[in-house]
Amino acid sequence: MFLHIAIPRPVEDCFTYRCPPELEDQVSIGKRVIVPFGRQQVTGFIISTSLDIPYTFSAGHKKREIKPVLNILDPSPLIDETMISLCKWASEYYLFPFGMVLKTALSGIPEEKELKTPKKKHNILEMYMEKE
Repeated sequence: MFLHIAIPRPVEDCFTYRCPPELEDQVSIGKRVIVPFGRQQVTGFIISTSLDIPYTFSAGHKKREIKPVLNILDPSPLIDETMISLCKWASEYYLFPFGMVLKTALSGIPEEKELKTPKKKHNILEMYMEKE
């Protein structure tokens, strides 16, 4: 299975990733995923799915050359197909990258990196007492 992912970066197109078999039962349009993007891992949005290699790939590409999705973040979709269509329209109308429109529309939802707890908690009262 292949997933078409909108990434909130200043790029115009969506990107195609391969879905590992162990994640296929979790796939739904509108969920967030973690994908490799260059040298980093980023959060993207599942826009559509397909069973075949997209026609945009040349005949020389093989399934294993397409990078896999690393993780699916959400148990249920955060955005439905109607909202995706509206964001796509806004992207085209305002000439703004589709992934960034989606991120803006869902701006109240924390990123994966924001969900992690801090390594060390500071107690303000203890810090104050140490200074005296």
